[in-house]
Parts: sequence; structure tokens; C-alpha cells
Amino acid sequence: DNLLVACGMEYNINNHITIQELSNHPVLLREGGSASSELLKSILELNHLRANIFMESASNEVLIASAIENLGLIALPEKLLKEFIDMKKLICC
Repeated sequence: DNLLVACGMEYNINNHITIQELSNHPVLLREGGSASSELLKSILELNHLRANIFMESASNEVLIASAIENLGLIALPEKLLKEFIDMKKLICC
């Protein structure tokens, strides 16, 4: 499954951001060691960047709710975010 970066509809960001821009925003991630968290951190490290981690959680629901509330960018598999994007609660970045 593809890893998507998304945010709440009211979050102040362009629809398509660069990896450099991503590192400047608060990020909502799964707990350390999870596949999505490690993948995003690896991509950033390959570009000599670090994630600005605002929140880590074992709960996808908590992270999605936080993103909907515009607390930061969320990075999760597409299958977990698609429903919320389709309902226009989240938007892909």
C-alpha cells in the first residue's frame, strides 16, 4: 500500500508539498518501529532531513482525528486515509 501524506481541510498548506517542505511541518506518526513511521523517517534521512514529530501514537484513529483537527500532517497507508479523503475530511499533500 502507498504511504500518503495528508492534512485537515483547514490546514494552511499547498496541496502538493516537497519533501523539504514536509520536514518544516508538524508530523503525526505511528509509534516508532511501525512500518509507516520508519518509511517516512528513512525517506527524510535519505534527503538529509528530519521529521518534525508533533505526535506519535499507536492509534490510527487518534492520529487521523488529530489531522482532521489541523494539528499537523499525517503519514499513513492509503487504505487507512482514503475514506477520510473521499469524505473531504482530509486532503492529500
